[in-house]
Amino acid sequence: MLFGLNSGEALATVVGVLMEIPVMLVLVEICKKTAFWFRREPEKATLLDPRLI
Repeated sequence: MLFGLNSGEALATVVGVLMEIPVMLVLVEICKKTAFWFRREPEKATLLDPRLI
């Protein structure tokens, strides 16, 4: 309780994490849905194409 319950730092720490995770999940979904826009070069890929699984 370095900053106390009423501090802006404590609030930012909690709210920041609660906002960051859903935003990152939405961005992942956008990337997955727009993956067909980008050409894939299988010889350079290190992971399997998830669209083929």
